[in-house]
Amino acid sequence: MPVTQELDGIILQWFNKPTDNKKRSQAKSYVKKYFEFCAASHVTPLPLTLLQLMRFATWLPRHGNINSGWKGVKNYTGAVVKYNQALGQPDPRTAEPEFWDLLRTRFKNEVQIVKTIPEKLPIRQSMVTALAVQAIDTNTPEATEDMACDSLLNFSAVRVGHVSPENSQDLRHVLAWQDQIFIPSIEDCKFVFYKIDSTKSRQITEVKPWWTAVGIVTSNPAVCPVRWAVEHYRANYAGDPTAPIFTNRKTGKPLTRSLYQSRMQDRLARAITAYLPDLTVDIRQFTGISWRKGGITALSSQAALNSLHMNQVADFADHKDIKTSRNYISDSVATRAGYSDMIAQAGNGIDLAELFTFDI
Repeated sequence: MPVTQELDGIILQWFNKPTDNKKRSQAKSYVKKYFEFCAASHVTPLPLTLLQLMRFATWLPRHGNINSGWKGVKNYTGAVVKYNQALGQPDPRTAEPEFWDLLRTRFKNEVQIVKTIPEKLPIRQSMVTALAVQAIDTNTPEATEDMACDSLLNFSAVRVGHVSPENSQDLRHVLAWQDQIFIPSIEDCKFVFYKIDSTKSRQITEVKPWWTAVGIVTSNPAVCPVRWAVEHYRANYAGDPTAPIFTNRKTGKPLTRSLYQSRMQDRLARAITAYLPDLTVDIRQFTGISWRKGGITALSSQAALNSLHMNQVADFADHKDIKTSRNYISDSVATRAGYSDMIAQAGNGIDLAELFTFDI
């Protein structure tokens, strides 16, 4: 009896567990947009009919800031359908699915979507150098932490969510000090190993860690990720191995995505102004994803020169569609750490005037 009660308790916890905060917030905004449509159209929101849902889908591109085409419309209409079902009503799309399929086809063919969100550009290695010089000149524990974070993202292809969660209460993906290992030692570190329990390309609960490593950069010591990781550890580690590696220094809590992005853009803008004065950029086009774009692009450009197979680049980036098996690790820690210097070398001889004339 106690065993079954315990199991029933677990099941009940699963069923009653709140949904992801971000998804719940998005769903609320989607449903709110539906009620905005109803008010503007002078129609009754419920019960939801197929015609009403089709009208809403057609109305959205002109009033919903839809930049992703049918994908965005699907998110809005899907949330409204779920809301209707929560009230005990059926999904109206199942009544006459052929009409909904026809609407989807015609929508894709007839509705022109204007992309208003600027494309996110990759950070180039000259910018990484500018950020490093700025951190050296500033010479504070916070500047050291910022550069340790920058160099990790630039040289490891680690996603920004591992250093900066969207919600300070959600630490499922966030790297802690215990996930960082200095090899062979902190005193004579040659490369730094990072163990990541879950990533975007696999289930959160799947016990199949991804890993990466960064190594010493000799071609441009100022940006060396090993140097910055060691200095950050010495300047900022407070003795708790379970604490996040990067935090909001004012609160001691994890560095949230919004705060990280504003700080990163501010630092990058100041670094470009001070050390790359001839470079003109829209700073809004650089966000957390810019590090992955920059690092992977730099490594890809060096792949042929260093006899590196593109499957190895894909594995380094933890791409979802990687062709090689994840049942074994094809690279040693030292080999993967060696990619750091290859990435840095991609910045040698870059003409600033040609900095953004490439495709990702």
